[in-house]
Amino acid sequence: MATPAQVRPLYYAQLNNDSREKTLEAGANWQQFPLSFYYSNEQSVDFSVRATMSRILIFEHATLPEKLWINLMNAINRDTAAGDAVKAIAQVSSGANHH
Repeated sequence: MATPAQVRPLYYAQLNNDSREKTLEAGANWQQFPLSFYYSNEQSVDFSVRATMSRILIFEHATLPEKLWINLMNAINRDTAAGDAVKAIAQVSSGANHH
């Protein structure tokens, strides 16, 4: 299971890669901005969440059941604050199957 402290730099790196100007604009308060600040559509949000969770699963040598992928995608959208997305990713990662 990844903690929010472990997820935070991974998700920030994803945001920074996808939307560098916006992360610079947000500065230290980046977690308080909604994901709509960084992404113009829901597909981009889903991609960023999937990419971050995939990195976590690789680090942990784990997989995530399909039901939890669906729950994660339903829990995070463009209205979600970046910090809340970090917490949701961490929480859902606790259901990973380690190999």
